[in-house]
Amino acid sequence: MGRKRAVVVGINDYSVQGAGNLSWCVNDARAMAQTLQHSFAFDDIYLYTDARATSSNIRQALRYILNEGEAGDVACFYYAGHGGYIADPNNPGRAYETIIPYSGRWITDHDFYVEAERLEESAVNFNVILDSCHSGGMNNATDEAMSLRTIIRTGAWWEDFLANLKTVVPIGIVAGPSAIDILTDNVVNAGMAPDGQIDLDLDPNRFLVEHTKATMLAACNTVELAQEVGSLRHGIFTQSILDVCNQSNQSISYDLLMTQIQTAIDGHIQTHGLDAQNPQLRGQQNRMEEDFLLGWIDCR
Repeated sequence: MGRKRAVVVGINDYSVQGAGNLSWCVNDARAMAQTLQHSFAFDDIYLYTDARATSSNIRQALRYILNEGEAGDVACFYYAGHGGYIADPNNPGRAYETIIPYSGRWITDHDFYVEAERLEESAVNFNVILDSCHSGGMNNATDEAMSLRTIIRTGAWWEDFLANLKTVVPIGIVAGPSAIDILTDNVVNAGMAPDGQIDLDLDPNRFLVEHTKATMLAACNTVELAQEVGSLRHGIFTQSILDVCNQSNQSISYDLLMTQIQTAIDGHIQTHGLDAQNPQLRGQQNRMEEDFLLGWIDCR
């Protein structure tokens, strides 16, 4: 049996980045670290919360778990915190989804790819789990939904950005140059909704399902909001992952896991009066019937 290594990040304190603080991301990260250790038998877990979750610390730990990976190993990166967008300075029509560390520059899918460049995509089962969102705007949920894991966008800069936006590169798929070429011009009807939320569609024919180095599980789609609820003391995506894994006795395929997570999230939405939230699963399509967080059956 191969080794299992993880980097787990949760950030509530965004005072350094100048963004609104969150409530339950640190709790999410600690619960996920415990689940990875006790339920999925991870050997090495690097937990970074708040002030320790700097951009340099996160990337250094990610580099370590990926560079040490061999055929049959499992690597996992979990993140709970704010998400955002960064425009590509060399391509005004392209934007990268990001995660936002406690301090330092924001981390994009390109950064993941740089750290994973030597990783064999069909040998090590690399998972990226993101309880964050990348849209912006107001929430229609009840007061019990304490906060949203996003940054509100306003101003002429965002309007100009959206007017030129043609391609969005999701974070967590770990896509190299050939995969990014597949994504080119995947944005349809980009604009800003009246409440300040980014409004766009991604061409379903350009959903990336191959030529990636990771399997990505994300809390919501590009224009939705990742919501956290005070009575749960968790984000509803993370809470749903924990519940489904416990109910399945830690043995469940990626496809079935995502179906059951969606059902659990829908229950939280109905119970707490939240907005729609549809989790996303992307990665190597031929792997989706294999078990979550286990070494690949066929390493090639």
